[in-house]
Amino acid sequence: PYFAAAGPDEKGQLLIPSGSGALINFGSGSGGTISDEVYGTDPMRLADYKTETGALIALPMFAYMYETRGSAVMAYIEKGASLATLNANASGGEIGATAASFSFNYHPYALVNPLNTQTQTVKYNMPTSERSDIDEFSVSYRFFGEKKTYFDIAGAVKERLSAEMTDSAGDTDKHPVYIEMIMGINKTVYTLGLPHKACYPLTTVSSAFEVCEELGTESIYMVLNGTDSDGAYGGKIDTDFSVNSNIGTLKEYKELEKKLSENGGRLYGVTEHTRFTRSTLRFPAISAAAKSVNGKNVKVYTYRNGDGQKNQDITPLNLLKYSEIGKSAAAVVDSALKKGISRLAPFSISNTPYTCNSDYGDRSKTHNSFVEAARKYTESGIELMLKAPDAEMLTYANAVYAAPTASSGARIFDEDIPFLQLVLNGIVSYSVAPLNENGNSRLSMLKALESSASLAYTLYTADCEETENTAAAQLSSSQFSAQKSKIKENIREYNAAVESLGAIITGHRVISPGVHITEYGKNSIVINYNDSQVEYGGKTIPKMSYALFKEGEKLE
Repeated sequence: PYFAAAGPDEKGQLLIPSGSGALINFGSGSGGTISDEVYGTDPMRLADYKTETGALIALPMFAYMYETRGSAVMAYIEKGASLATLNANASGGEIGATAASFSFNYHPYALVNPLNTQTQTVKYNMPTSERSDIDEFSVSYRFFGEKKTYFDIAGAVKERLSAEMTDSAGDTDKHPVYIEMIMGINKTVYTLGLPHKACYPLTTVSSAFEVCEELGTESIYMVLNGTDSDGAYGGKIDTDFSVNSNIGTLKEYKELEKKLSENGGRLYGVTEHTRFTRSTLRFPAISAAAKSVNGKNVKVYTYRNGDGQKNQDITPLNLLKYSEIGKSAAAVVDSALKKGISRLAPFSISNTPYTCNSDYGDRSKTHNSFVEAARKYTESGIELMLKAPDAEMLTYANAVYAAPTASSGARIFDEDIPFLQLVLNGIVSYSVAPLNENGNSRLSMLKALESSASLAYTLYTADCEETENTAAAQLSSSQFSAQKSKIKENIREYNAAVESLGAIITGHRVISPGVHITEYGKNSIVINYNDSQVEYGGKTIPKMSYALFKEGEKLE
């Protein structure tokens, strides 16, 4: 675990790909450790109350950059990433060195609960008697004989991934606006005074197009979430692609796709392959759901924002057994091809593989099912938008939605950096998480400008009252009529900045804590994330703002 570790007297940094990326300064003296699962926290670990599980580790690597030695080392998992945990510690604690390493789980583990239910009271992670299908785990170390920065390391990772990318990634020199439209939602409605569940339209296909026209921006990558009879956030596992009559028609869907394409945009429909609330003959919850060792279905809960407790008004989600995922994907592919659909968004297979004890399935088996499902899509000519995909899934992405823009915020981290975006830049289009739903739209704007990421929004056109007591109630700032003025203002500001910058990043560095510079060829942008103004290059940069430096202007 201490191979290549840096001593307390050395100068340099340890790069950890937590979320967007983070740096640990050698000899910082902060102490502390982290242990985060690569590719996301196993849902088997989810509790009855909301817990902080860390940011997604999408890239199975870490790197030491030694200033004192004038060299660098990058570790990269070649085999077994889905069963790996990234461990790191900062100097100053029990261990004097700054170090990182990977550990691997040879056996599928299960969340054993003596109370026979998922609860926060008592839990144990215990290995099963079954071994993993992976016969060996391997980590490669690449040694650089000269001084390297995290920007150089990002280039090395990009080189690996770009060689495996699909041919259709394209449009990496543009900044389309990503818009996820929530179409239908499962809701209690009344017919002749009798209550029943039905797909209630929060957005119709025709109103989705009106949103595009009102925004007036040229290129939009639109995602329609919940076009089928179950709507968004639940329902059955998909076996076909359909448009519910309450939402619109397949003809209207294709007309919207055509209109977007004419303006340089794209249309993607969300498909579901892992999470479900409703059984079907093909995928009944009693036999097709992933289970814990207590024989109960593993549940994915929705938590209330206020107190972090489970939202009892929202039906928890089951997870589909890994052995069934490919069947769902194959059926959707066949349906999409017959209906002439060429772009889809299977968000649920983007990351976070899970343990499936009902089939002695560890995370590697589930992750392999994710990969095979994505391969079915792309080999059939269907382009994919994925949501914050892990490294292996990224190679199948035509567009990346909601790439993380921050680390987990662990106290051992000294600075967040857009390392993931530096890797993605130039090989695939990508966006930040929706500005209107993350609680700090200004911060997201700055992160987008720093990392050349597109803006993104989650929207619906119905009145917000219609989302009460539904899974869409969490979308507190997504009613288009209430948000459109702010969205237009954001787009104008963003376009004005990127017009002079461009799209391809040629350099990035941290000037001082909270002050970052990104180079776009001969132009640059300096971001000030601090709560007070800073002086740089003869310019005063207000708090939570930025300054543009064009060719010929002095940079320190």
